[in-house]
Amino acid sequence: MKYLIYFIIIAAFIDTFSQLPIMSPFAKTFDSSPAFVGLIVGMYSFSNMIGNILAGYWIDKNGAKKFWSLAFP
Repeated sequence: MKYLIYFIIIAAFIDTFSQLPIMSPFAKTFDSSPAFVGLIVGMYSFSNMIGNILAGYWIDKNGAKKFWSLAFP
């Protein structure tokens, strides 16, 4: 079970950080201004940060075992 948790954590980080280099060129294909491209990347990072903070608070409050039993019944 420990290795499954490590795999999920690594996969989540790879997923998050593999999207960042692709996001800017993809936004440029829609003829976006550099400021709007920066806003898109910044909002993605900001929403990811807020989600991580809220998830960390929720896991600390309720416990990791309760979280895993809800995520993987």
